[in-house]
Amino acid sequence: MQVTKQLRYVLFALLFGALSIFNSVYAQSSDEDSSIKLSEQESTRLRAVIDLPVDPNSLKATRVQAYKQKHAAAWKLGDVVKQEEVLREWAQMDTDIDPR
Repeated sequence: MQVTKQLRYVLFALLFGALSIFNSVYAQSSDEDSSIKLSEQESTRLRAVIDLPVDPNSLKATRVQAYKQKHAAAWKLGDVVKQEEVLREWAQMDTDIDPR
């Protein structure tokens, strides 16, 4: 009875240690991603994609593709406000979306 209780504690300690190591490695890798900087040309190109108006008379698939590109550009720039604006415009255009 005592051996199984001690074995549980050892297994718990090993699991906790493994999770702690995984967490610290993951935190370091996510910090590295945030330090990536875009070139000035790439930032300008992405801003142009965001600022390009979507033609309301184009095909629905074309408009959806344009909104996808605008959203991706805002995400790459880290512009959360623009991401939300693009998603709100997209939601107004695409009435087939189920609100649930």
